Amino acid sequence: SVHAATGTYSTVLRGITLRRNLAPTLELTIEAMTAPAFRADELALLVEELTESLRSERDDDDSLAEHFLRRALYRGHPLQRSPNGGIAELAGIEADHLREAHARRLRVEDLVVAVAGDITADEAEEAVAPLLAALPQASAGIALPPPPPELPADAKALLELITAEAVHIDELVRQSGIPPQQVSALLVSLELAGL
Repeated sequence: SVHAATGTYSTVLRGITLRRNLAPTLELTIEAMTAPAFRADELALLVEELTESLRSERDDDDSLAEHFLRRALYRGHPLQRSPNGGIAELAGIEADHLREAHARRLRVEDLVVAVAGDITADEAEEAVAPLLAALPQASAGIALPPPPPELPADAKALLELITAEAVHIDELVRQSGIPPQQVSALLVSLELAGL
């Protein structure tokens, strides 16, 4: 099986297969990465699925909390928007947009290949060689979103306390002098920032 997921800064294509099915799985993966069909009928179904998923998120507490937290933490920054986009953006997607984005973004220099399981390093290198040969080598000058806004001083201080040793939240409140509600909010913002 092969699955794909995308985010603000990366796309992940993950495959799982038995050793005896490695060659056909890699062939499908290489085809998907180097010559995707972007068929209009499949795109229409996918847009319909994704639109329904976005609508259902409106009734999901976790999704709503993430939405408003992103808006509060990253106001004015591209990270305030979900990488899933919105219903209006989905409605405007056409196969040509996908082809153009695919051609600009998929480059060997930006690719990370990881292989695990019943395979040697030499076998893995040989297996992915056709993929590396089929992809463009040079970047098309893709501009990534700017880095997240700098952390406020109280968040930096809290981060220093956390990274020094494992600390209970009550101790963080006591050592930092920051009110408990603000400590909780800062901890969430640090988690979202990947810190």
